[in-house]
Amino acid sequence: MNMSEDVTAVSMQVSEKAADAALAAFKSVLDSVGRLFRELLGMEHDRARAKAQIKASKGSAAPEKTKPPNVTATNLTGIKPGEVTLKDLAENARETGEALSVSQHGFSQEDRKAIARTAKKYGIPVAFSNTKGKNNLYANVRSGDLPIFKQICTECIKEKIAEKPESFSNFKVQAWEVPHLTAMLKAHDLPAVFVETKRGEQYCLHDVKHQDAVRIVREEFVAKCKEIERNFSFDKDENGFYTLKDLHSGREVSFDHIPDKATVSQQI
Repeated sequence: MNMSEDVTAVSMQVSEKAADAALAAFKSVLDSVGRLFRELLGMEHDRARAKAQIKASKGSAAPEKTKPPNVTATNLTGIKPGEVTLKDLAENARETGEALSVSQHGFSQEDRKAIARTAKKYGIPVAFSNTKGKNNLYANVRSGDLPIFKQICTECIKEKIAEKPESFSNFKVQAWEVPHLTAMLKAHDLPAVFVETKRGEQYCLHDVKHQDAVRIVREEFVAKCKEIERNFSFDKDENGFYTLKDLHSGREVSFDHIPDKATVSQQI
């Protein structure tokens, strides 16, 4: 398959560093609108001043034109777009009441450069962090910027595939598997990304040089799933309820319908 043309979105797994992201995003929007209003008000004052000067001169040399202020992303949000330090991003988030979202997918140094460059074009800040002794990099963005960041990642991965299709390998997954595989790949310090195609299919996309290591993680995941299947029973009682029971611990979870794999995986 031609992945660069078929990919429509990156399946982004994130964790938040603060609660109530919706409220934080709302506060961030209000702050930005306030900054923009003040900038526009300043421009109107400049225009009025220039008109008064022209009227007063009456035929004399026109006064020097007042340049409108250069309204940038930094003016509106208080922080420059593109790559910033985690400290600066965290301070900006505290000032605006914004939450921070951290990607659970690992990125490489090459990914870092592409994401930072594209983030600057889109006007949002992004900071990268990693765990000591690990190679994977994780992107930190304000939660309000998450939809844009997801688009940035989609663009970057499509561009990367188009340039070097032979350097990637992939395997098909189901949507419910994505968060679990993401956690396992992160634990093994392996960079990978999950993408969705035009047909709604999900794939794990990774560098071909990590193919053997990713295959081992995938086999480990399949083995864990089979083990769970052996350790659980699934029955329907006389009242029509379905019960999932852990045969080791005795723990039970009841459902009024047959649950799908995503629901079961969340419960266990």
